Amino acid sequence: GVPIIGIIVKLLLAVFLYELSPIAWYTAIIWIVGGVIFYYIYSRPRELQRTETPLVQEVVEPHTRRHNILVSIANEENIAPLTHVATAVAREKQSAIWGMHAVQVPDIMPIGASREIAMEKQGLLERASARVDSNVPFNWMLRATHDVGRAIQDSIRRKDIDVLVMGWPTKGEPDSPASPLGRTLRWLLERLLCDLLLVRMDETADLLDFTTTIVPIRPLGSGAQARFAAGTARTLSAADGGRVHFVHVAYEGEHVDLQRLERLAGLSPKEITVVRVDRPSLSTKDVVEAVLRSAQEFGATALVVGATEEGIISRRLHGSVPPELARRFHGTFLLTKKYSGAVRSYMQEFFGSRPTEHLSDVDVIVDQD
Repeated sequence: GVPIIGIIVKLLLAVFLYELSPIAWYTAIIWIVGGVIFYYIYSRPRELQRTETPLVQEVVEPHTRRHNILVSIANEENIAPLTHVATAVAREKQSAIWGMHAVQVPDIMPIGASREIAMEKQGLLERASARVDSNVPFNWMLRATHDVGRAIQDSIRRKDIDVLVMGWPTKGEPDSPASPLGRTLRWLLERLLCDLLLVRMDETADLLDFTTTIVPIRPLGSGAQARFAAGTARTLSAADGGRVHFVHVAYEGEHVDLQRLERLAGLSPKEITVVRVDRPSLSTKDVVEAVLRSAQEFGATALVVGATEEGIISRRLHGSVPPELARRFHGTFLLTKKYSGAVRSYMQEFFGSRPTEHLSDVDVIVDQD
């Protein structure tokens, strides 16, 4: 709240300054714009290069593909499910896959002294490579770091990554700082530079099954998140020879504009199943119950949930759908988030696209506050 108040006060002071001396206003704008240009052209690239996490080892398979997928492999259990998802997307997008393992070094140990520790993890990436189709280029790298999130971000930036595939464990809340990936996800999503596919890791994770997939769909704004979730579900389902069902949850008496859904989400009206809740408005519980009921009726083996275009304020007021769905759905569970640019992502994350229609899509798994 305090930063917002400060911004408002400074805007009022700026108006007063303009009335006092327009020349000072124009001079300040020129200095600010010049400083920003200088920072992004000269200072920022050098700062990023100076602080980049060390690359311990890298194996590159020659290829000419321009679409790149990064798979962040934390342990042995991650290999099968994450490579399954990455390979399906790579076939569809004609992508190259980059496998990465970040060896977290204790703060008291210099990163330069961790090379031997990092090299012990080489076999992890070699086993991941063995699971990927031979016609899909698979490159891999080992990084040593004090901060796993920063290592992932450095890899995304350095390799021009388009899609990040990673998992989260079911023990603890995924959006909690105390959870195994909570702090990493929070830091990473605040600075994410690519699309994200987040796979739930549990006792069934090595048996991902997209033969019958449910996608809750209710696009807001541009519909980019809904289209990305729908496209991802289609890709993964096709790889498993399955079928996708798109579920639109609506409150009682709500007019469902199927043409609008078709335009925003890229779906045919015939593909959409409308599930009505016998209430005048939607709550977190209503949405979760309706989606789970549809999943049971269709015999769903997988649930693909797209990130919302609602902001922090709405999520704080009305709750978050994905963690509840993840806890209660028994089967393959995948969260998707479409990257929409640094400025737009920040503004939508805070304010949202349409705050009066809460829970209209689905909430981002990690609260960024």
